[in-house]
Amino acid sequence: VEGIGNDKLPETTWLDAIDEFRPVHDKDSFNVARRLAREEGLFVGGSSGTATKVAIDVAHELDDPDRVVLVFLTDTGERYLSKFHNDEWMRENRFLDEPARDVRQLLLHKTAAGGKLISIPSSATFKQALDLMSRHNVSQLPVIDHGESVGSIRESRLMAQVIEKHANLESTVGQFLDPPFPVVGANENIEYVSRMLGRDNPALLVRTGGEITGILTRFDVIQSVNG
Repeated sequence: VEGIGNDKLPETTWLDAIDEFRPVHDKDSFNVARRLAREEGLFVGGSSGTATKVAIDVAHELDDPDRVVLVFLTDTGERYLSKFHNDEWMRENRFLDEPARDVRQLLLHKTAAGGKLISIPSSATFKQALDLMSRHNVSQLPVIDHGESVGSIRESRLMAQVIEKHANLESTVGQFLDPPFPVVGANENIEYVSRMLGRDNPALLVRTGGEITGILTRFDVIQSVNG
């Protein structure tokens, strides 16, 4: 990433306000900058990708949904059209994240980006389930008891049960389970997984070595195909 890591410090630098320095690989900087353009419509340069990568890492480390991470995007991508905003240049320099070819690779990519398996037991209350969904910005959750998938819950159905007075926020989700998400092995190929995901199956659970280790959605597969 050009211009980062120089030995020149501007006169406005206030070192007492800096708590930590973090190294960021060029590959991460470029791919995050490309994601900002693709997913957020922000056409930025490599240094903005670097700053955003660290901001994402810090956000994942904070265990408080009310905390806010502020990041400054200080450059534009117009000077890098022939460099990291160009697929061929990225591929030649081995910076391009190639699409995953099986579930194991896809899950590794998702985990590296901060994604993890979020589940809830059948003994949890509606309030606990809705709070968990809100905190992680998801609309459905697998229900797992003692390492086994026993069902699933959807935010829309939980809210409908409360509104129609069939349940309240202290009711347990185990009384209102939807069918469990299908389970696939880590060695399954992406094409097979893509066919399984649909209206009836919004998500799939991944089993590795006899243990449920992850969850995949249609969005995860689309992200993988888009690199």
